[in-house]
Amino acid sequence: MTIPRKITTYTPYRVPRSKELTTTFTEEESTLAIANCRKHGITFGAALTILGQLGSSRLLHRRYIRGEMEKEEWEWRRIQPSNSLIYLNYRPYLDKDWYANGGSEVVALGISYFFHTHSYMPTVSDEWIVHNRHNLRDDAPPFSALLSQGRFVLRSNEIKQKFKKFVAHPLLFEIASARLPMNLPLRKQAGKVWMKIQEGGELEEPEKHVPSVLADDVICHNSESSMGNVSFIYPLAYLFLLPITRIRLTPSNQANTRCIRSTHFPPRSTTPGQMPMETFQLNQLSGS
Repeated sequence: MTIPRKITTYTPYRVPRSKELTTTFTEEESTLAIANCRKHGITFGAALTILGQLGSSRLLHRRYIRGEMEKEEWEWRRIQPSNSLIYLNYRPYLDKDWYANGGSEVVALGISYFFHTHSYMPTVSDEWIVHNRHNLRDDAPPFSALLSQGRFVLRSNEIKQKFKKFVAHPLLFEIASARLPMNLPLRKQAGKVWMKIQEGGELEEPEKHVPSVLADDVICHNSESSMGNVSFIYPLAYLFLLPITRIRLTPSNQANTRCIRSTHFPPRSTTPGQMPMETFQLNQLSGS
């Protein structure tokens, strides 16, 4: 969720300008994060989904505490369901022989989506804010004030169990295939209008603001993708014979990705032994 959300009737036909923020954990921090997940019987992907919700909660708290959000909007956002869009790698569920004989390393798109709706957004009370706002380092409550460790593990396990049921569904591939035809007409229409604008044409209707607060639209507060350990897929250095040149890839493994509208998109990969956290944000929606 990008805040503030400035959406108009022209938004689907404008090419977004993305921002990228990358933070790379050290090898020791990466190892500790994975070890703690295993200790509590949860996956890193499930834990990061909850962290994404907590991050969104802290962002909203910060705007409310600074007076950048009205009371009515704050109370509305507190009770809205938090939706996460998780990109699911379908390759392990395809033909086993193909996957074992190199299919896992083929450069091709093989994903679909797993949607998860959280129970509620963790918040603190107005009384808590009054008593603690002067002690906050960044005008937002700490993670410990929003969700206890026990609740964190509980929510992570909930995602893990729902995911297991989802991939075990007998119509897993049919569910993925059914989503594609619904999106094609919208993408086609957006492309046609965009081409018309590039050729100097104008839209038939004047641009109008589309309210995204106090509305009934379903909004994904964050979306995620896990690339896993890519050190086994491609080498970190390529050697060219003529001329003798060596190109070395940086461990951060940054990707120039066009993110989904109105979401933060944090892809994750490990190489070599380090986890970079990459967040992509659309300028046109954030107003920056």
